[in-house]
Amino acid sequence: MERTAPREFLDADGTPAIAVDGVRMSYACRPECTVVTFTGIRGGLDLYNAPVFRDRLRDLVAGGCGDMVIVLADIGYVDETALGAFVFVHKRLRRTGHGVRIVEADPGSHLRKLVRQTGMTSIFPLFDRLEDALAELAGSGAGMGGAASARAGRTAPAEHRARSGGPPGT
Repeated sequence: MERTAPREFLDADGTPAIAVDGVRMSYACRPECTVVTFTGIRGGLDLYNAPVFRDRLRDLVAGGCGDMVIVLADIGYVDETALGAFVFVHKRLRRTGHGVRIVEADPGSHLRKLVRQTGMTSIFPLFDRLEDALAELAGSGAGMGGAASARAGRTAPAEHRARSGGPPGT
């Protein structure tokens, strides 16, 4: 498959976006968080395009995005390189007391299996719907965790909630 150069543009609603190799990433900064949506035109997040998206996510973190909700809409495949990009973002956000939530509607997706197999379920809360992730975020205040996570249809180990509910070092 021939690789394409990243293309930056504004969506019809003015949302900034970038597309590369059949995957589009758009992002919207909200008061409570930054919502990053990946849409698969064709293909998935993989070794070839994940570094481009990682760099854009890094720029969002450097710009002070706060908590981040990553929505994977119609992405057929997410490999280990893309998961590594999410870990990269998580580590940087954690320094400021914030975190990453992932919305993946397909319960049998490769990403869900990968997160479970690598033991990263305590790092990346997985949600079925954006509304659930936003409700958990509103219920938990700044940072990761909180009782709302159980109500939103996902669970986080108590040690993760205690470890990541506040600024680093708490």
